[in-house]
Amino acid sequence: MKRTPTQEDIQQAIASSEPLQRSLAGIMAKAVSDTFAKPTMTQSRAYKMFGRANVERWCKRGLLEARRAESGRISYYTAELINAQNKSYY
Repeated sequence: MKRTPTQEDIQQAIASSEPLQRSLAGIMAKAVSDTFAKPTMTQSRAYKMFGRANVERWCKRGLLEARRAESGRISYYTAELINAQNKSYY
């Protein structure tokens, strides 16, 4: 019967394998860059990532400004979303 590796087993495997560390670092870097590489984020993606209530509250407080594209889509600057999120915890 196979046993599921514990968190400690996984940590030891990662710590002992430099190629695995590089691979995981690459995967994490790509995920972060794919998410935040673009300067703007669509409204639906912002709602999914930060929560609709949060995004709407930040707009009302003036921490966030909606941008409307020619196509009619609403987007927000990613940096403004992150700044608003950081300020909302205070």
